[in-house]
Amino acid sequence: PPRSTLFPYTTLFRSGFGLWVREQLPDNTILVYGHMSSFSVRVGQHVKAGSQIASMGRRAEATGHHLHFEVWNPAGQKIDPVRWLSTRGIEL
Repeated sequence: PPRSTLFPYTTLFRSGFGLWVREQLPDNTILVYGHMSSFSVRVGQHVKAGSQIASMGRRAEATGHHLHFEVWNPAGQKIDPVRWLSTRGIEL
Protein backbone atom coordinates (compact mmCIF):
# COMPACT_ATOMS: atom_id res chain seq x y z
CA PRO A 1 0.00 0.00 0.00
CA PRO A 2 1.14 3.58 -0.57
CA ARG A 3 2.82 5.41 2.24
CA SER A 4 1.73 8.75 3.56
CA THR A 5 3.32 11.43 5.71
CA LEU A 6 1.77 12.42 9.02
CA PHE A 7 1.60 15.87 10.55
CA PRO A 8 0.23 15.67 14.11
CA TYR A 9 -0.99 18.95 15.55
CA THR A 10 -1.96 20.18 18.95
CA THR A 11 -4.30 23.10 18.56
CA LEU A 12 -5.33 25.70 21.08
CA PHE A 13 -8.97 24.59 20.82
CA ARG A 14 -9.63 27.17 18.12
CA SER A 15 -10.61 24.48 15.66
CA GLY A 16 -12.62 22.53 18.20
CA PHE A 17 -10.55 19.39 17.48
CA GLY A 18 -8.25 19.46 20.49
CA LEU A 19 -5.49 17.03 19.49
CA TRP A 20 -5.66 16.24 15.80
CA VAL A 21 -3.63 14.54 13.09
CA ARG A 22 -3.28 15.71 9.51
CA GLU A 23 -2.20 12.95 7.11
CA GLN A 24 -0.92 13.92 3.66
CA LEU A 25 -1.33 11.25 0.99
CA PRO A 26 1.00 10.89 -2.02
CA ASP A 27 -1.53 12.76 -4.24
CA ASN A 28 -1.56 15.65 -1.68
CA THR A 29 -5.03 14.80 -0.41
CA ILE A 30 -5.20 15.55 3.32
CA LEU A 31 -7.00 13.35 5.84
CA VAL A 32 -7.89 14.99 9.16
CA TYR A 33 -8.55 13.01 12.34
CA GLY A 34 -9.82 15.09 15.25
CA HIS A 35 -10.52 14.75 18.99
CA MET A 36 -7.61 12.35 19.55
CA SER A 37 -6.57 11.49 23.12
CA SER A 38 -2.95 10.68 22.18
CA PHE A 39 -0.62 10.30 19.20
CA SER A 40 1.03 7.03 18.12
CA VAL A 41 3.23 8.73 15.50
CA ARG A 42 5.64 11.62 15.23
CA VAL A 43 5.68 14.58 12.85
CA GLY A 44 6.97 13.62 9.41
CA GLN A 45 6.69 9.87 10.02
CA HIS A 46 5.72 7.77 7.01
CA VAL A 47 3.01 5.19 7.66
CA LYS A 48 1.24 2.48 5.71
CA ALA A 49 -2.49 1.83 5.51
CA GLY A 50 -3.69 0.11 8.67
CA SER A 51 -1.07 1.67 10.96
CA GLN A 52 -2.36 3.09 14.24
CA ILE A 53 -1.71 6.83 14.22
CA ALA A 54 -3.61 7.96 17.32
CA SER A 55 -6.12 6.98 19.98
CA MET A 56 -9.66 8.26 19.72
CA GLY A 57 -10.80 10.63 22.43
CA ARG A 58 -13.04 13.53 23.26
CA ARG A 59 -10.70 16.49 23.35
CA ALA A 60 -11.92 20.06 22.92
CA GLU A 61 -15.50 20.60 21.77
CA ALA A 62 -16.76 17.02 22.09
CA THR A 63 -19.41 15.54 24.35
CA GLY A 64 -18.24 11.94 23.98
CA HIS A 65 -15.48 9.79 22.48
CA HIS A 66 -15.61 9.83 18.71
CA LEU A 67 -13.53 10.37 15.59
CA HIS A 68 -13.95 13.54 13.57
CA PHE A 69 -12.81 12.64 10.03
CA GLU A 70 -12.40 15.06 7.14
CA VAL A 71 -10.96 14.81 3.63
CA TRP A 72 -9.41 17.88 2.00
CA ASN A 73 -8.56 17.84 -1.70
CA PRO A 74 -5.05 18.96 -2.80
CA ALA A 75 -6.36 22.54 -3.08
CA GLY A 76 -7.30 22.45 0.62
CA GLN A 77 -11.07 22.29 0.11
CA LYS A 78 -13.15 19.96 2.27
CA ILE A 79 -14.83 17.23 0.24
CA ASP A 80 -17.44 14.58 1.07
CA PRO A 81 -15.56 11.84 2.96
CA VAL A 82 -18.26 9.21 2.26
CA ARG A 83 -17.91 9.73 -1.50
CA TRP A 84 -14.11 9.80 -1.23
CA LEU A 85 -14.10 6.50 0.68
CA SER A 86 -16.62 4.96 -1.74
CA THR A 87 -14.36 5.68 -4.75
CA ARG A 88 -11.71 3.65 -2.92
CA GLY A 89 -14.00 0.65 -2.34
CA ILE A 90 -14.99 1.48 1.23
CA GLU A 91 -18.75 1.60 1.72
CA LEU A 92 -20.33 2.97 4.89
